[in-house]
Amino acid sequence: MKRRILFSVLVLSGLILLAHAESQPSKGAEGIISSDAVNRCFKPKSKYVQQVCTDYEIRYKLSSLMGEPVGNYSVSWKLASIDIKNGKIYTPQTIPEPLKKSVNGLELYIDGSAKVTSFNAPWSKTTAHYHRFNTGVAVKADKGSSYNTPGSPNWNKTFIDSKPCSKTEVKYASVADAKYAFINGFTLSRLETCSGTEVYGVTYIDDAIEQLCRSEESDKYQFCPKKEKKQQEKLEDKKQSNPIDDAFAKLDDKSKKKTNAGNSMDDAFKG
Repeated sequence: MKRRILFSVLVLSGLILLAHAESQPSKGAEGIISSDAVNRCFKPKSKYVQQVCTDYEIRYKLSSLMGEPVGNYSVSWKLASIDIKNGKIYTPQTIPEPLKKSVNGLELYIDGSAKVTSFNAPWSKTTAHYHRFNTGVAVKADKGSSYNTPGSPNWNKTFIDSKPCSKTEVKYASVADAKYAFINGFTLSRLETCSGTEVYGVTYIDDAIEQLCRSEESDKYQFCPKKEKKQQEKLEDKKQSNPIDDAFAKLDDKSKKKTNAGNSMDDAFKG
């Protein structure tokens, strides 16, 4: 009986040690990446909005589960300013009242690559230079953090050696360096935004601007065309929209000129 108990204890201890070995590395990383002057502004796909600048915080946590890397990331942000074409840079306090509701519809999604700093790892002796991630479901300003599902990349694609935002030329760090970074712990900093980053909801602002510029209050705003310009544009549009009428009008003018010319000859021979 004692032998069986001893054998069971040894087997259980072995399983525990095996599970512990399989769970390595486990230290990973946890922290916040904050926006700075270099990476806080984005150019959206918009007819009127040239730039949206933000103050954001990206919270990241990387750990290991059963020996595999797991990462989770989310973003929360505030609107700093918005640059409207032919207008000026507006802050949340100076945005025209008719546009405020549309501005509140903006959502931010970040696809980025951050610099990896691994403790006790000389930069020249490791290829784990960058880590790429995204912040999950796009989120509105001042509405808490974005929702994201934890992901588990393969070790050979957890860190990047060079060209972190490239889709075709990216070079990944070695598995050994990736695990070394996890075991010793690391931090993420100096975010570089990649091509997938986008500010959603800008079409609401475009629609609101067009509606505002058609109203009687349009003269108050620099981004609305002046009335003289609008009238000229309407005249040009009218001319372009009636090419057949213009052609007949020209024929009538020619006919009138001939008639007048004939009358003038008759008058010259009258006694």
